[in-house]
Amino acid sequence: MIPAVAVKHFLDQPRDDHRWLKKLKHADVDKLLDELDPPPHFWYKLGLHQKVGLYLGIKYGCFAYWYAMGVGKSLLSLELLQYFWDCGKLRRALVFVTSDKAFPTWERQAKQYK
Repeated sequence: MIPAVAVKHFLDQPRDDHRWLKKLKHADVDKLLDELDPPPHFWYKLGLHQKVGLYLGIKYGCFAYWYAMGVGKSLLSLELLQYFWDCGKLRRALVFVTSDKAFPTWERQAKQYK
């Protein structure tokens, strides 16, 4: 059981609100991405929600994505891995896929997007 004081401490922490990013257009998010140091060079067909996810992942270095199934979490993860690799912040990675249904998708997308 989690101690009540730990739960209270967690709930009392300030939270960032990123809902404003949902209102942006592609060009606005592209501008935010271009302002990062270094700016990412991503696959050109990212959806708006994936670009926002890429921005948050790079900006914070750690972010929880609660995207629905089939909206491009695998591609977003691959783009983040590539960015951190290109920046020299990553030299190896392990992607742990727990579903035998998801593994072929990961394998195909890793080859497709390099």
